[in-house]
Amino acid sequence: MRKPRDERGQALVEFALVSVMLFTIVVAIADFARLYFTYSSMNNAAREGTRYGVVNPNDVNGIRSRAEELLVVFGSEPDLEISFPDGSRVVGARLRVTVTSEFGLLVLPVPPFEITADSTMRIETVP
Repeated sequence: MRKPRDERGQALVEFALVSVMLFTIVVAIADFARLYFTYSSMNNAAREGTRYGVVNPNDVNGIRSRAEELLVVFGSEPDLEISFPDGSRVVGARLRVTVTSEFGLLVLPVPPFEITADSTMRIETVP
């Protein structure tokens, strides 16, 4: 059975209408995966820097380099802040490592926003 002439190209028109939404959803999924990966990397870097710092609290450069080794960010250059909230570096005092970065989505028309990951642990030993 032959198709009537007025229905020629119907599949092409339907695909054109649906493909825009389909490709937008695929790119949005990739974009949110990029956001999740960046946050996960920042969180892991903060945790590893803190873990290094609780056994070496006087080696601030070592804490920074340990955190930066694991940092992979798909946004602006991250800020890494190392602080001692209790004001001292004795056993039992807290050490906090905070990683902050600007992140912009590709799909949604929203301005870049700041994501932050931090980790706080108690100092275990002072060499």
